[in-house]
Amino acid sequence: MSIITNAKFQLLKTDALRVKQANAFYKTNHYRGRAKKGEWLAITTIEQKWVCINRLTAIEDFYFMRNMCVAQEKREQGLGSQHLKFLNDFVTAAIYTFPFPDLVSWYEKNGFLMIGLEDLPAPLRTYYLSYTRKKLSLGIAVIR
Repeated sequence: MSIITNAKFQLLKTDALRVKQANAFYKTNHYRGRAKKGEWLAITTIEQKWVCINRLTAIEDFYFMRNMCVAQEKREQGLGSQHLKFLNDFVTAAIYTFPFPDLVSWYEKNGFLMIGLEDLPAPLRTYYLSYTRKKLSLGIAVIR
């Protein structure tokens, strides 16, 4: 993985302005994610421009990561991997996510371990089961 030396990382609690900015970023980059007030927002910037974001929800003593999105013009440059490295270096608790099947190997290359439903903390099982009831095929991954 190449390191983008001018990239900066922030982990911020969302307020009304950041929710609006995050949702505009998702929309501009044709992504369905929708930020909500009170969540954590992980942001990687280059020259003060957002290039990668994801949402984090604190649950008990871990985080649930969702809606990771890299700006369209910055994809395939290693920014998503660098964003996850920044996030992993910054957050000391376990981070869980539900990757789509075509992204499982990418998450594994970035340090996540695939686990079974039986290893998922109870509060996340509800999320996972609601997603899979909607016919979504998802893996379960954790880092830490």
